[in-house]
Amino acid sequence: MSNIDTKTSIQDLKDRITSLKTWKKGNERAPHKPLLVLLSLANIQQGRERMILYEELEGPLKDLLRVFHNKTANASYPFYYLQNDQIWEVSSKESRHERNVPNISALISNEYKGGFTEEVYELLKNNDSLLIQLVDHTLEHYFPSGLHPEILDLIGLSMDTKSGDRNRDRNFRDEVLNAYGWKCSICEFDMGVGGKPFGLDAAHIHWWCENGPDEVTNGLALCANHHRAFDFGAFTVSEDHIVLVSGKLHGGLLFQQYMGNHNGSAIRLPHSSSMYPSEKRLRWHKNNVFKGPAVEIP
Repeated sequence: MSNIDTKTSIQDLKDRITSLKTWKKGNERAPHKPLLVLLSLANIQQGRERMILYEELEGPLKDLLRVFHNKTANASYPFYYLQNDQIWEVSSKESRHERNVPNISALISNEYKGGFTEEVYELLKNNDSLLIQLVDHTLEHYFPSGLHPEILDLIGLSMDTKSGDRNRDRNFRDEVLNAYGWKCSICEFDMGVGGKPFGLDAAHIHWWCENGPDEVTNGLALCANHHRAFDFGAFTVSEDHIVLVSGKLHGGLLFQQYMGNHNGSAIRLPHSSSMYPSEKRLRWHKNNVFKGPAVEIP
């Protein structure tokens, strides 16, 4: 990208992102480049350096590709060929670059690094609002809305402009879900495809946007539906780990199965008591989010 005029560059950058040269064959398409863009936006949000070693990017990018692409995960192609879209550059300790992507051992041994161009990086690094616009823009253009929360969770991206200097811990989701045995702590939902779970979230008890920490004791493993209900205050969890359903909650045929039957039940707890939900965080949720009073427990 040429020297940036801020007034025109924002739209120019959006246009470049929505016109990435992604691989397509018939109805098949590869989300490799969009996922790398999102991962790199998260790195900026988390205060990382502009240029990052391929060796460091490979693992997180391959994990994303395994979940959101049904073909063999190859991180080297988007890492190298995103250069063709004029928002990304690659450097190495070699004096010249190959026309085609080097093999993985060469990418690692020659310390290849990749990152947004200086102009793009400078435009984004101190502009949280613009960064979030680009995240939303990328998600909307390349992925169905149902996958957006899952992608944001896996990458560790925050859509909150009030976060200040706080960075999300990218390991929070895996640590919480692992503690709960990769099952919803309310209904034990544990579906997956090809060994990869879906529709299962690491929910903050004390909301992250309200300064709740990325700690296992501030997390619950919840299916997508129970996560939304929890954040909406439709139910809470008592300090002794009992589900309390809001008396203001109502619904149709599935209401009893979905929520009513869980009222008064103990949640599924982590395998170690050191990871149990914090009483302090549970009190915060009950006092600040839960739409009480609770339905009387039979």
